[in-house]
Amino acid sequence: MYMDKEDDYIRENVSFSGIPEVLYIYMMMVSSCSGYPITRLFGVSPAGLNSTGESDMRNYYDRVRSEQGAMLEPILLRLVQIISEWKNIEEPYIEFRPLQQLTDKEKSELEKLDAEKEALIASTWKTYIEAGILEPYQAAFLQFGDELDKIPIPEEYQLPAVEPVAEPDDDSNAEPDPANEKDPDSNGEALLWDEEAEERIAELEAKETLSEEEEQELKELKKQVGR
Repeated sequence: MYMDKEDDYIRENVSFSGIPEVLYIYMMMVSSCSGYPITRLFGVSPAGLNSTGESDMRNYYDRVRSEQGAMLEPILLRLVQIISEWKNIEEPYIEFRPLQQLTDKEKSELEKLDAEKEALIASTWKTYIEAGILEPYQAAFLQFGDELDKIPIPEEYQLPAVEPVAEPDDDSNAEPDPANEKDPDSNGEALLWDEEAEERIAELEAKETLSEEEEQELKELKKQVGR
């Protein structure tokens, strides 16, 4: 620094107190306008005793989730519907990825709550069935709708097709027509069906416990063979 003999040099003390507070206020304003938490946008440590910034992140995730449902999802659904009709394919299901990953402890607690909820629902349906208020198939329909009908039935539980039996002629006094008489060997298929039904009945009766489908199958088989 160069000075003339006629110049005077005076040093004044400048205080920088209050500048960090002003900068923090500006960061809060920017964070508020952008919608991002200040801890995420500027990397500022959360202020306050025992503060982790979790509430700020949760509010941010809630805001993003609301915007997904209110703004993004209707557009995607309309776009998917148009593409599905154009390609003649089934309309897919849209589900957004979770914004926050659960820890192993949180996952186990959530699974435990779901299991307890399912057990409570099953106990409630069982109480209704035992009290005679509902039948098992009614409880299944109220709980699952038609989803159970979409489950394929294994081949070993499928009954063979039964041909309809012709009704007898009303004229009981009419003489039998030799042309319409059948060969006794033509009943071989019916006899074979009765033998298969008897074997299946014996197999079901040998079991200690039967499911609802097996009990229904046993009743139909006994009815078919005339028991």
